[in-house]
Amino acid sequence: MPSPVPLSFNFVLFVAIAALTGLAMSLVVGLLIVAALLPRGHPAADRLRQIAGELPRFALAGAIWIPAVAFVGVIAFFALV
Repeated sequence: MPSPVPLSFNFVLFVAIAALTGLAMSLVVGLLIVAALLPRGHPAADRLRQIAGELPRFALAGAIWIPAVAFVGVIAFFALV
């Protein structure tokens, strides 16, 4: 049975999730590089490492919410039409 949602809409969701994942990965790498440049025991370096450790969880939560928000938007669109 074909998907009730057009492929173009699924592609937009995929691109949004892929962009969020790429942004999160580059941000983690950037934070860890900056933390590596700071001396050991530096409070800012420790905080950057902590943020880099928590960032994937926030990115995953955002990636999970993208299809849910899009689904609600589509339902609201069809309710108004």
